Amino acid sequence: LPGAIALVVAKPETALHLRRSLTAKSAQSVAVMTPDEALAIGQQTGPTPDVFVIEADLAIQGGGLRLMSDLRSRTATRNASFAIYCAPDSQVPAAMVFDLGANDLFSPGTPPAEMALRLARLVARKREADHLRASVEDGLRMAVIDPLTGLHNRRYGLARLQAICDRARNSGSMFAVLVADIDRFKQVNDRFGHAAGDTVLAEVAQRLRANLRAGDLVARIGGEEFLIAL
Repeated sequence: LPGAIALVVAKPETALHLRRSLTAKSAQSVAVMTPDEALAIGQQTGPTPDVFVIEADLAIQGGGLRLMSDLRSRTATRNASFAIYCAPDSQVPAAMVFDLGANDLFSPGTPPAEMALRLARLVARKREADHLRASVEDGLRMAVIDPLTGLHNRRYGLARLQAICDRARNSGSMFAVLVADIDRFKQVNDRFGHAAGDTVLAEVAQRLRANLRAGDLVARIGGEEFLIAL
């Protein structure tokens, strides 16, 4: 899929010129945004740009750098890449641009073909980082999830139970713990095989999940044991 690039510049004619130049040289999707529209990303439906191209001097000298810092601090846009567009008369030094976290720096003298290639590379790097981040998150999630039932495993369950105990001790509140065991589960395995036993475990887990209120903790902690903290 083509990348999404947002142009945030002070003058509409500059934005349209950049958009036209980039569209002619690149397959990326290029949209023009105001600073307020950029800051509103995440509060409404719609894709988040892969790359923001922000003019250094928005409204006041260095205003674009403050906008970049603000976007980097927000959950919806913190993983985007940022390029700063500096006009020839800008007093913003390049060292400050990169020190504040910009990934690239452009000027009106940058050829459109070069700018398009550099933006494409920023899109590619951003998506590589997204993929790595998702892989790490999946790995962390799978480390505490039982693959058969989809419930949290002993590693998660016991640590979470300790946290519940600590919170109750500090606040003086009450909680309850229920350990459920499946009667005659060994007979199911012996008579019908372990595949049938796995089906029973998965079905029990599904019914527990469906009937417990939101916020309850369910963890499969043994072969046929389930821990429920209320």
